[in-house]
Amino acid sequence: MRFQLTLTLTPKKERAAIPKDYYRWISAWIYRVIAKADKEFSTFLHDTGYRHGANKTFKIFTFSRLDLYPFKEDKKMQLFYLQGNEIRLELAFQIDQASTSIIHGLFLKP
Repeated sequence: MRFQLTLTLTPKKERAAIPKDYYRWISAWIYRVIAKADKEFSTFLHDTGYRHGANKTFKIFTFSRLDLYPFKEDKKMQLFYLQGNEIRLELAFQIDQASTSIIHGLFLKP
């Protein structure tokens, strides 16, 4: 199952910045959102996961690069400074339980 999320940034005095190595941050965010709906399932996915063979783990989700145009890049600081107010991200899940958990986690009150 695939989802496309469009995140709208709230206005701030400072420009929003995202590190160029944001992939692990997105992955951690996905686990946190799944945990809001089902903490045990999220812990299982992160700590154990699904196995294929002796040493291979099966990834149940993947995500696209962030679509954060327009932006300015600071190569020295390794940051993207956002110029717009939207970020788009596509998520894909192989397991239905993970899809259901991400939907519930996104819309549950904190």
